[in-house]
Amino acid sequence: MAPNTSRSAHLAKIITDNTTTIEVYRQEQGLPPLSLGPDAALDVKYPLNVERCRRALIDASLELGDLATGPVELRLVPGWAVMTMFSVTQFICEFDIAHRVPLMGDVSYNDLSKTINVGASVLRQILRAGMPYHMFYEPRPGHVAHTATTKVMEREPLIKDWTGLYMDVMFPAGAGLTEALRKEPAANDPAKTGFMLAKGDGESG
Repeated sequence: MAPNTSRSAHLAKIITDNTTTIEVYRQEQGLPPLSLGPDAALDVKYPLNVERCRRALIDASLELGDLATGPVELRLVPGWAVMTMFSVTQFICEFDIAHRVPLMGDVSYNDLSKTINVGASVLRQILRAGMPYHMFYEPRPGHVAHTATTKVMEREPLIKDWTGLYMDVMFPAGAGLTEALRKEPAANDPAKTGFMLAKGDGESG
């Protein structure tokens, strides 16, 4: 980084340079532009030099986003996003929404609501809450369709299993961590872990 260059400007250059490298590679290989749309490739393997650019791009983008967000909003906004994504993902998994939305085309909120026995207006509100995070989209009024990130939940068993793992095990365990350490500061009792307390199988109260 040049002596008179700010950290944000340095990160912006990293983002620009590495984005260009990735786009050039994709064009040379006949690959479509980066996208999370319904027709996006679910997984593209890059050669090592391009993969390094991809990782550098991700890291720089995250850090620049944090710098632009600032210390106050950084403690507020991401927490809201995480809770929203968790709640919507849990809903998608529990009601098997990824399977019930066709991989090609769309389905109306009214028809989908009948298959899961949840009101259409409630269903619409919940799925729309996840759309800023690339979970489903509305191709036309009153209808919902897959994005690449929800399509992969239906097509890839490992992704489905991983989603279930962090929703059913990892997230509850993290939520119960503080209470668990208050009750068992040495963390030696497996009956008083964060997961056990969060699920109601440990001692609480």
